[in-house]
Amino acid sequence: MAALFVSQLIGVQLSLPQQLIVVLTSIFASVGAAGIPEAGLVTMTLVFSSVGLPTEYIAILITWTGFSIAAAHPSTSWAIWR
Repeated sequence: MAALFVSQLIGVQLSLPQQLIVVLTSIFASVGAAGIPEAGLVTMTLVFSSVGLPTEYIAILITWTGFSIAAAHPSTSWAIWR
């Protein structure tokens, strides 16, 4: 879903076959990396590359997610940003 969000964010139109590639690549990557810590970064890179999206936007997603968690749970934000 991050790939679909980023494609809309940067104004790239993904065709239906590309959207299906995102879904299938996400499923296969998540099954293969289920027990690996921090595997989401690797799987997102794989999914973004499969449809030609720039992987630089993964860093923006990670930063945005970290800030939203810190804002939602200020008492635990020290654990995220140490």
